[in-house]
Amino acid sequence: MNRISRRAPAWSALQTASLLLLCRLTAFFCCDAPYTAAYAQGMFAAALTEAALLLPLLLFRKSLRIPEPLLWGYRFFSLVSAAYLSARGFRLFCLLHLEAPHLFAGMFFLTLLFTVSRTQAATARTAVLLLVTVSAAFLLLPVSGIRSAHMISLYTSGSFSDAFFREFRNSPETALFPLLITRQKAKEQYAPHACAVWLTGRLVILPLLVLFGAMQNGRLTAWKGSPFFLLLARTPLSDAIRTDGFWMLFAAGCSVLSITFFLQQAMPPFRMPVRKLFSVMLPYPALTLFFLRTNRHGTGIGIAALSLGILLPCMLLLIQRIKSRMHYRMHYNSISERNLS
Repeated sequence: MNRISRRAPAWSALQTASLLLLCRLTAFFCCDAPYTAAYAQGMFAAALTEAALLLPLLLFRKSLRIPEPLLWGYRFFSLVSAAYLSARGFRLFCLLHLEAPHLFAGMFFLTLLFTVSRTQAATARTAVLLLVTVSAAFLLLPVSGIRSAHMISLYTSGSFSDAFFREFRNSPETALFPLLITRQKAKEQYAPHACAVWLTGRLVILPLLVLFGAMQNGRLTAWKGSPFFLLLARTPLSDAIRTDGFWMLFAAGCSVLSITFFLQQAMPPFRMPVRKLFSVMLPYPALTLFFLRTNRHGTGIGIAALSLGILLPCMLLLIQRIKSRMHYRMHYNSISERNLS
């Protein structure tokens, strides 16, 4: 990995989609909601609604211009999202009976100091490798748990509305989507492809995984903790081979990479790399401690993600198109007056 570069990279569709999916997987691993059929339906409906809302942004993305003062709002949101995901990840590992949690927090912070100081292009390439590894690991779940699945468990009661709004709270990466599509490679249409891969994971893979977990038994709804790791305990590969440790490594890797991604987006445009690094790494622990102490559910983050990721860019597109129309009419009227004169 190289040092911080001043120029924003041009990412491919797979790199962009990998970063977005890993951010969503980090929140998915940390979510403590029990797996039910209503959970999967709410997740699917929320992702489908978000796909419909993103459609105008994708159609007119070439004319999207985000003003420089507004970028500070995206940077602040990225910093808050990194702290929010860090607090949720720390709670997850405490629920998994992690020994020496304070030592783990210190090592986690030192790891972030190293990863955040690398280039954004290196983060994107690493995200592709990690996503391919996690996708291959997901294929082992049906193999190990197909015999213990019961269709009757799908009738377990759940709340569709809670699952619907929870999906927006667990998708802070939506706010950064307008920034990512403006730095795609100019010669190829990568933005729709990246959005399609990202939404496919949220529309198909995650709801199917929730349905698979719901078909196991009532343990995933009655016990407290992470339903995903309860599912792993319910469906080992064999009596001798268990994958809990590997998935803990995957969860830690997803957390490090997604938090690195948010912190790199939060960096202000300073010239000195050390100043850029410490401008985000100094307030980051304080914000993380704030979320740990307050135990907030992320409603404000969900509202801010929808506003910054969909509503505000669509308003900017509308204003820019109105201004361009007015400029075209004024130019046309001036030419007509010259011809008449």
